Amino acid sequence: MKVRANKVHFLAVQILKTNRGYSINNEKYIAGLFCIGAPLMNFREKTIVGAVSLDFPTS
Repeated sequence: MKVRANKVHFLAVQILKTNRGYSINNEKYIAGLFCIGAPLMNFREKTIVGAVSLDFPTS
């Protein structure tokens, strides 16, 4: 497990995900699993209406 318990690092990652618009998890919590997640937006109302997550084995 490659998880870091550092508040500054956590906040930096949250800002990066917000600016980028999606999240990536490359074996942080489960060895051999790569995940991508993103919100589904209603751009007219500027609201989140759902989410999508894709998980792939790394080997």
